[in-house]
Amino acid sequence: MGANATLLTTICMETSLHQPLYYLFSLLSLLDIVLCLTIIPKVLAIFWFDLRSISFPACFLQMFILNSFLTMEFCTFIIIAYDRYVAICKPLQCSFIITDQFVTRAAIFVVVRNGLLTMPIPILSSRLRYCAGHIIKNCICTNVYVFKLSCDYINLNQRYQFVTCWTLLGSDLILIVLSYFFNLENCAKYQGRVCYGQGLEHVSFPLHPNPLLHHSPAGSGHH
Repeated sequence: MGANATLLTTICMETSLHQPLYYLFSLLSLLDIVLCLTIIPKVLAIFWFDLRSISFPACFLQMFILNSFLTMEFCTFIIIAYDRYVAICKPLQCSFIITDQFVTRAAIFVVVRNGLLTMPIPILSSRLRYCAGHIIKNCICTNVYVFKLSCDYINLNQRYQFVTCWTLLGSDLILIVLSYFFNLENCAKYQGRVCYGQGLEHVSFPLHPNPLLHHSPAGSGHH
């Protein structure tokens, strides 16, 4: 949270950073902040005050934010990868291709695409009957743990989640890996120091996923 807030403040105040690439970094930081605000308050409430209860609407909202904003981060990585590809392969045309208007359209695409495709998951979950207990064996409302509480037919939910996961995260991950390959291939072709610097910058940045999504302690259920 602090690092993301510092990054956003620095980019906002430093006029030399008002460039498309840093706007994309700002978008990534905003998405990460929303994810943190979705997870951290409830986790702290559980461990500090033993406030384990959560309403069904709040649980479904948490599911939607986790599903949509995580995929938005992956999609933003692809746009950053494309920006680095243009900077490496077409440096003279980069300022004409990667513009503020391009970033605006890309941000709208990221939000609309991932928001619309992940919205049916909590909607389908809200239509289920829950009679297998009201205890989630996790600190956050994830799809798997919420589905386990239902005594209805959940194959439709599971299939849609599977298809959405592979459509969004699977395709994004493949495109990110391909971008690494093309960028490093062009760096090896041109053998320029600037090219290698830009390539390594592009490769290293997306390799730091949100740690909160991997360290939320299981077994600390809330109602």
